[in-house]
Amino acid sequence: MRLIDCHARFFFRVDCHRRRCKSGAIFKIPHGLANALYLPYVIEFNKKADSKRYADIARMLGLSGSTDDQLVDTLTDLLRRLNKALNLPLTLPAKMILTKRFRFNLNAS
Repeated sequence: MRLIDCHARFFFRVDCHRRRCKSGAIFKIPHGLANALYLPYVIEFNKKADSKRYADIARMLGLSGSTDDQLVDTLTDLLRRLNKALNLPLTLPAKMILTKRFRFNLNAS
């Protein structure tokens, strides 16, 4: 988990940081929970732009896949399974946050 966290800090800091900080401040979601919750979605969104980086992480973790896209999908699946095994919410609504309110606050200055 520490290895994933280190890679997450390096690769996802811009996309995740904006969302997780506002989540914590507005909705009182702990920082680590916000990281775990957003990480699979951020990876999926960004894989269109640079799947090689995420595939490299999957390879370092010994995950299977014959293409970069398959490796990225395996990585996001692993993260979701890990969250589920730890009884963490998989989505914001699972954390009892209204999506409309979240989007309003996310875009607020």
